[in-house]
Amino acid sequence: MANSARPVPGSQACLLGRETLTALIERIVASEQFHKSPRAQELFRYLCDRVLKDPTSPITEHEVGVALYGWDRDKDPGTDTIVRVQVSHLRKKLEHYFVTEGRNEPVGIRISRGSYAPAFEVRELAPSEQAGAMEWQQEATAEIRSVPPKTPGKLRTVLIACIFTAIFVGGSFEVLLRQKAPANPPSTPALDRFWSGFRNGAGALMVLSDTNLIVFADILGHMVPLNDYRHNGYPSRELATVKDPEVRRVAENLLGLQNTGFQDATTVSSISLLLSRYHVPAGSISARDFRMPQPENLILLGHPKANPWVRFFEEPLNFRYQFDFEKHRGSIVNRAPAAGEQDVYTATFGNVGYCVVACLPKPEGSGSVMLIFGSDVSSLQAGGAFVCDEGSLQKLYQRIGSAPSRAPTHIEVFLKTYLLDNLARRYEIVAYRIPAS
Repeated sequence: MANSARPVPGSQACLLGRETLTALIERIVASEQFHKSPRAQELFRYLCDRVLKDPTSPITEHEVGVALYGWDRDKDPGTDTIVRVQVSHLRKKLEHYFVTEGRNEPVGIRISRGSYAPAFEVRELAPSEQAGAMEWQQEATAEIRSVPPKTPGKLRTVLIACIFTAIFVGGSFEVLLRQKAPANPPSTPALDRFWSGFRNGAGALMVLSDTNLIVFADILGHMVPLNDYRHNGYPSRELATVKDPEVRRVAENLLGLQNTGFQDATTVSSISLLLSRYHVPAGSISARDFRMPQPENLILLGHPKANPWVRFFEEPLNFRYQFDFEKHRGSIVNRAPAAGEQDVYTATFGNVGYCVVACLPKPEGSGSVMLIFGSDVSSLQAGGAFVCDEGSLQKLYQRIGSAPSRAPTHIEVFLKTYLLDNLARRYEIVAYRIPAS
């Protein structure tokens, strides 16, 4: 690791926030070192998931062989070197990532020689590297602002999506440039209706979650309220409440940079390309930099632990996010359960999660606001896929019993997500609500 790093034992990794670590893992998997190596991705995800779920139990060569390489349970590890070879390759890829694309990551991951358990480290970046990371983000922001507002909607949204995906997910720039909205898109009445509130002549601004805030909330033991988050004194006043000087130093290092998750980046890409079809100019901003009021339509990504601005818009919602800091798990609360529904839906880490998608009128001014948040970071990806998929929206309107042309434009949808390797591979509609006008 470049510069110095302070190890965080697996049993204390939750101090950094599982959601933050999950976002870091996905950035690594999407990097140049990993994205063309499915075998390395599978091994890396397995080892990270294993140490997060059971940090006190050692990972053995035999366990990995049985789980990933088809070994029989009575196999002698001494007769096959595949696990040692693959972990050695993985170790080198990780080392290379953190001196190249990941050189400004505030948290590092390494696998020591002779071990199979990933170790998490809070990295102490040199002042020049901290300044470099900030300068890089500022240059990217300036680049976004330099895209003329009158640039044709399709070009502008794709440029912005490319810039932000390049910032948050290294190595994805080329992929995004190859994506184009079809010249003659198929008929999509459900999508057209769902997004009709955003086709009012104004642009759309996407507010991205602040993953470092998740870590800070774990350190504080409570979510940061919106009034504190948007105050000029943030985060100095909150840091002053952290009594342990070592923990405070860790928090200061993490808050020095602004990061968002892989799930946010992929959602920004998908929505930007969809909006380009409707000739809606779209841009993105971090939750840290966002302020109200805004003239554009708004799309907020992330739950209130990562994006406190959600609190500003959540009053009409039936399904709301909560987080249990003692058990360290997120849930969605059902404020008025219908028959057959639960009061609370709690995520199972890496397995099952939940996502809320809500289209609402803006409480200030004209236009619409969309909220997409999950019980966990990974489930947000399902919401991003749902709002861009004609088939899923058709199923929603069938469930409501309405043709798309007559379906309500303001609606709240609750999804169950099925996770694999901390990615939302599949989702289903659990419930919906029509907010009161």
